[in-house]
Amino acid sequence: MQGDSPRDSTAAAAAAAAAGSGGGVSPRGSSPLSLLGSDKEEQIMMREQQHINYLLLHGVSLGLLLEIILILMCLQTVSSLLIRILLLLLLQQQQQQQEEQQQQGQQNQQQMLQTPHLLQQQQLIARHHHQQQQQQQQQQQQQQEASVAQHRVLLYVHHHQQQH
Repeated sequence: MQGDSPRDSTAAAAAAAAAGSGGGVSPRGSSPLSLLGSDKEEQIMMREQQHINYLLLHGVSLGLLLEIILILMCLQTVSSLLIRILLLLLLQQQQQQQEEQQQQGQQNQQQMLQTPHLLQQQQLIARHHHQQQQQQQQQQQQQQEASVAQHRVLLYVHHHQQQH
């Protein structure tokens, strides 16, 4: 497909993977989600989580993934287990980003305390401030994207439950 953008082909791959094409089953107990129940359910969930992890490793954002899943849910090809996995991964990713940002701030503070010259301290402060601004902008954008996608999924699930 020559006319497709990389994002279009990534979205297509995400849709195919989310719909359950290919992939094996990871070892039992390798996921915090292995507490859900039957072996069959667990195998399905492990396979779905492998697809999600593959897509995340290849640059698909959780927001885009949630939107694809929402579309597939409209076509009734995705289980509610997959939605729970995605929401859990979304929360884990947000927590990791917050922890990384806190660690970066602590490292920058330690560097400032160890720097002997005022000029170097000012440069570190300016660099730290710039890094913080970039991280905050990136985190805000990701949180907005995740919030919108999460809100859409929850609305759909609520609407879907009312119909049944």
